[in-house]
Amino acid sequence: MPLTQDDYENSLDAFEKSGKSCLESTGESLRYMDTISAVKDVEAVRQALGGDITFWGGSYGTQYGYTYAQLFPNNIRALLLDAMVDHSYSTLQLEVGIARNDALVLQHFLDWAQKNSTSPLFGKDVPKIYNQVREKATKKAILAPGCVQTGACAPDAAEWEIRTNIGNYVKSLRTWPSLAQGLADAQEGNATLLATELATAKSYIGMSLLAIACQDWILPQGTWEVQQNRLHALEALSPYGIGFTSASFWSIACRRWPVPIVNPQAPINITISAPVLMVHAMWDPASNYDMAVSMEQSIRGSVLLTRRGDGHGSYSLKGNTSAAMDSFLIDLKVPDPGTVYDS
Repeated sequence: MPLTQDDYENSLDAFEKSGKSCLESTGESLRYMDTISAVKDVEAVRQALGGDITFWGGSYGTQYGYTYAQLFPNNIRALLLDAMVDHSYSTLQLEVGIARNDALVLQHFLDWAQKNSTSPLFGKDVPKIYNQVREKATKKAILAPGCVQTGACAPDAAEWEIRTNIGNYVKSLRTWPSLAQGLADAQEGNATLLATELATAKSYIGMSLLAIACQDWILPQGTWEVQQNRLHALEALSPYGIGFTSASFWSIACRRWPVPIVNPQAPINITISAPVLMVHAMWDPASNYDMAVSMEQSIRGSVLLTRRGDGHGSYSLKGNTSAAMDSFLIDLKVPDPGTVYDS
């Protein structure tokens, strides 16, 4: 996260070099990483195999799924979309939603870590520990000795990195115990579990997702002053500070991307005869619930199933929501509109 104008300009230069390297390594196929091009590839596979598609997409995969429905509405048996992304939103809307929900889910995590007996921080003042770790990392990046040994992550963790990586941890309830352990370790001077993962191979999913985003999303103006004001807007939403969101990252990394935007945001209006089930957690730190409400209006005839809980995606939790998703995929059983599950 650039903290000064010099940092910002250096980041732009670094990502410009990274983009050029990506184009040189990948070749012309880099120009076809947008969602529409990818969806057309899926249709080519469907034509070769025959029959209709039963599609299940999560997170970005929801955009993939409803884009397919826009282009090929008559070739679908069932469309299941979990943790919605609304591609009509601006990047600022994305950032604001993520920052707002990050704060809510982080509070839920802090409560859980303090009160749940399975937490490494059970019975302790976890909000105080969280603030102590941030204060320590603000003065000096906390060493990450485990990362030095493996080379898989950064050798230390600055305060903004810790906030950003905590935001990644809270996306899944399964990683909450690891996050609690990471805070406990960091308080003792070991930030290994909270350090930033490094790309250690030519094939890295982070760069793949970046290549898609740089062709799918219109960016805000690219001045340092605009960047600062956007971060101020996000900080105003959270008493715990904010990390570097995906949209914040795109606004820098895509600024000088060597391939132009070809699939920018646009109003979404879809009509298909196949059943469509959308699933969304009420407190999703990566894609806010209003995206799901908006998409229910954009895909006529769709049904939104709500999970009253935290986390990005619901199927892996294996609760009532997951069972309903199985019933939909196998038997085309659609829950009643307005259904809410607690698991």
